[in-house]
Amino acid sequence: MLGLFGRKKEPEFVLRVDRDSVAMGDDVESHAYEMVLPCGTSISEAVDLASPSVGAPGWSWIAVLGGTPVAVWSVDGGARLLVADAPFGPPHGEIDLFFRYFVQIDPEWLYWELRNGAAPDRRALEEAFAGHAARRREVADRAREASTTERLLGEECVAVLTRLGVVFDLHHDRLCRFDFVGTSWRIERLDTMTRVTMGGGHATGSFRPSSWAEKWLVAAIGARLRLMAGRDPLPSFDLRPAPELRPQPHMWSVTGADTIQVSDGTGLLLYHFVAGRSFSEILSELDL
Repeated sequence: MLGLFGRKKEPEFVLRVDRDSVAMGDDVESHAYEMVLPCGTSISEAVDLASPSVGAPGWSWIAVLGGTPVAVWSVDGGARLLVADAPFGPPHGEIDLFFRYFVQIDPEWLYWELRNGAAPDRRALEEAFAGHAARRREVADRAREASTTERLLGEECVAVLTRLGVVFDLHHDRLCRFDFVGTSWRIERLDTMTRVTMGGGHATGSFRPSSWAEKWLVAAIGARLRLMAGRDPLPSFDLRPAPELRPQPHMWSVTGADTIQVSDGTGLLLYHFVAGRSFSEILSELDL
């Protein structure tokens, strides 16, 4: 076939491109479009040319060409081919290239899992990666604990918790973790807030400054000990001046120099109990 000025026009084909949506609202408009490419375009070239227009470091996509997974694509590393790179031209003049979104699964890990024979099953790979990521975080946390003398909780708070029977499993400047009477506790610094999470991921309270979190935590542990001894979790106590927490959906909160969020009525009661009290006063009134 002759093209403009009598030159022979190279054979072309249509690449029909589409992708998964990444979030609610992303599917308001269609992501499908078509590209016209010369026959003989390589697989890697096609994947790079059609790569998703949305993305961030750590996001993973699997490129499926004509029904066959051919590459893992990411902002981090571009196209990592799962097949031998080669020129191609579909026999019927058109072919589909679909990008399947594999969320924040590490693209390098995903690539090697697929190269080693794993099926491109997102749910199964998410579960497998969760375990891998948890082990990687644990190694990083242990290294951070060993490399710094700074700790998230202050010395007085640590001393009081130790006196109450807490044995720390992990403690560095961003994270503290321990089990106590069958319940897991996790205290972590998130930006300027100190968040206390109790039992299976339930965020019980977030506090700024951290002194609120420390006293609240001591009172929560003390209340557990009183309850185990058959006593009321907290004794009768007088209310002292403190910022008023207002009810919000799923929490009570106040913002300002003192920013506090607690998730339930028990957390609210603990907040009122520790307000205006020192560690020694808290222990004295708990009678532990």
